[in-house]
Amino acid sequence: YFTLYPYMAGLRDLVYTNSDGPGILANYAGQQMLGQWTMEIVDDAASHTGALRQAEMHIVPLKKPLVPGEIYHGTVQPGSADVQVIDVPVDAVGMTITISQDSAGSTNLLMLVQKDLVPYYSTNFGTYDYLLKLTNGVTSTLTIDQKSQPPLVPGTYFVAIYNPGTVAVDYTISVSIQLATEIGRAHV
Repeated sequence: YFTLYPYMAGLRDLVYTNSDGPGILANYAGQQMLGQWTMEIVDDAASHTGALRQAEMHIVPLKKPLVPGEIYHGTVQPGSADVQVIDVPVDAVGMTITISQDSAGSTNLLMLVQKDLVPYYSTNFGTYDYLLKLTNGVTSTLTIDQKSQPPLVPGTYFVAIYNPGTVAVDYTISVSIQLATEIGRAHV
């Protein structure tokens, strides 16, 4: 029933299939890990026989949310993603994510952004609201506001910096959030 996001586990060559429901494990990102959790695997397809050869679950805590105005430096391992969290307040009208790829080499990172779910990308499947392809040595920005599609709404946004290459890549990221109370205010 659940989909494994192989790049999050650093499992570059893992063979997997997408779930037919009711959900994906990424739906639980950001949730408290209180109480007992049970995973059930069911093969309920008519006239099909399946086999489970191995199952593992690795639970990795999310990083603390990015703080507007602070700069974060990170490294993304090959074939995996580094996931950042941004909390957008109720009175936000705009959010700008600034990111640069700091390592020399031919690998270009991808930045994926999605509200409420950890974004995912592969060559034949993906789930994300916004995608930005990075170029080494170039600072890129993604601005999301109320005119964007989908528009900026309050809540938790997940930013996955994905490294499709074969070597680790360094990056620098920051976020700024424009509040409704700041519109029209003169800056000195």
